[in-house]
Amino acid sequence: MRHYELAGVVAIALALRLLFLIFWPPGLIADAWDYDRLARSLVEGRGYTNTRGELTSWRPPVYPAFVAGVYLLTEGSLQAVRLLQIVLDVGTVILTSQIAKWLFGPVPGFVAGLLIALNLGTAAAPSWIASETLFTFLLVAGVAVSIAWLRAIEDGLVHAAVARGIGTAALLAAGALTRGVLLLYPLVLVVLGAVSVRPRRSASARDPMVSQRRRTALAGCLALASVFVLILTPWSVRNYRVHHAFIPVATQLGLTLYGSYKPVQGWIFGNHPQDEITAAAERLPESKANAFLTRAAIDSIRASPLKVLKLEILKTLYFWVPLDWEVLPFYGVFNPTYAFIAVWAFLYLVLSSWRDGLVATGAVWLPILYLFVMALLFYGSPRFRLPAEPFLAVLAAAQLVALPQTVGRRMAAAIVGVTVVLVLAVPAFAGPLKHLVKIWIIGAV
Repeated sequence: MRHYELAGVVAIALALRLLFLIFWPPGLIADAWDYDRLARSLVEGRGYTNTRGELTSWRPPVYPAFVAGVYLLTEGSLQAVRLLQIVLDVGTVILTSQIAKWLFGPVPGFVAGLLIALNLGTAAAPSWIASETLFTFLLVAGVAVSIAWLRAIEDGLVHAAVARGIGTAALLAAGALTRGVLLLYPLVLVVLGAVSVRPRRSASARDPMVSQRRRTALAGCLALASVFVLILTPWSVRNYRVHHAFIPVATQLGLTLYGSYKPVQGWIFGNHPQDEITAAAERLPESKANAFLTRAAIDSIRASPLKVLKLEILKTLYFWVPLDWEVLPFYGVFNPTYAFIAVWAFLYLVLSSWRDGLVATGAVWLPILYLFVMALLFYGSPRFRLPAEPFLAVLAAAQLVALPQTVGRRMAAAIVGVTVVLVLAVPAFAGPLKHLVKIWIIGAV
């Protein structure tokens, strides 16, 4: 990709994000209000505390610390936080483009960058005082470094694998301390690193290069895993001293898990249920409430497997559906850019993933799969999907660029045009379909 092409992508990304900021500055509500409160508590020297002034681990610490750092430098400016988040998100666009270039070539790199630059969800997110933009940047940066880490393992470069494993671990640990959902991802990445050193059919297991790659993989995986744990340890120790319980990241898990299997009105995720279980938990200390609600969620799963199955179907729909009720300005608004990206990413997985090799492209599709599995465990929503969208854009770009080579340029242009028309026609059917799904879920659950 030429420098002027990247500059054009960056200019488009910056302009769209600034337009959202100018014409739609969201207020401090829900999570945004709490992040602002935590950040100001840190700036004012009151510590990481809840509304009662007690030390808390309810939320992961990195995003409130990030906001607090900006507040210190700008005398508490919310606008400065949003502008810095725009810069981070433009960084995400650049990294997405680079990942696609490394895996598929310069033209897919340009297309992937353009897709995510125009994506309405990622463009709107920086205006929120919320962790999604920082988390997405850290995850995409971690995946970018992990590609270099996997290549060092493939080439048998021990020192490079260790150094890149440390870099990957640092970014993923920062991501996990921004949103605890990333806590298990390094384990998944280590498995990918181990699988990538399987000897090729043409190679003998006794081949010196195979042995070198295995030693490299061992060193690289140990570096990644140990540094990740090392970075998380100080916060976990702090939590143990505060709560006298092992809390690796945050105490949100219990309530979030319970709410995912006891959703409000049978289908609303993300809003905390109010019942006798949550009322009892409110009377407990934070760590004990977390454990109590986790056990209650597990009991709920065991008590009604059929209900759980239907809820998982609903979570799946909520994760993938192009109706955005959390990030974009209007409740339930259709997101055409994400819909277009998702269609072509799906076509890549169906038509072309076998050609490029699942292991070779694993660094991109694994975070998508991981975030989806976490959504099934907790709840599906645009906020859970948002960090996966840059990786979906990479796969979509690969398929879009490969299409003319398969069917010719004219046919490819016609197919893309039909996709655009179909995507724009979705809103006509989205409302009735959503209504039918709600009736089925509420009636069955």
